[in-house]
Amino acid sequence: MAQSTNTYIQNSKNLLVWAYFEDERPIGCIVLKQTGNATLEIYVMGVKKQYHRLQIGKRLVHSVEDYAVKNNFKFI
Repeated sequence: MAQSTNTYIQNSKNLLVWAYFEDERPIGCIVLKQTGNATLEIYVMGVKKQYHRLQIGKRLVHSVEDYAVKNNFKFI
């Protein structure tokens, strides 16, 4: 595993994580980092290559947007 990938994994342990599953297998994820009282940052996001162009990334982003609105965050 590339060091940069391992670093993202280690740093994501205490952050907000959403995953997209197909047949109980994770195929995409998005990780959020709270950077202020009203702000979130997309720390990392990915979808397995064979699932690109299937709107999975868009669905993940919509999920975190819904979370942000429901929890009074103003910016992502």
